[in-house]
Amino acid sequence: MPDKGQNFSHVYVLYDPPARGLPWLSVCIGPDRRIFTAETFETQAAALQRMAARVDLFVEEAQPHRAPRVWHVTLTGAPR
Repeated sequence: MPDKGQNFSHVYVLYDPPARGLPWLSVCIGPDRRIFTAETFETQAAALQRMAARVDLFVEEAQPHRAPRVWHVTLTGAPR
């Protein structure tokens, strides 16, 4: 999680299933450090695809009158 002093718009986190038979959990944390969205997925690939689509949506909806935004997306860990 970023430090409170950092100015991040939204942070996406993908949590591994905590136990066999449970789903992957994708969470988007908003700038106020609260959960913005949360979804479950049967596979990591499905979760990553949905997260990528959501990031694209944020970029599309960025208001043109605001300063340009730089999006830094880093996937960590190996797909399973």
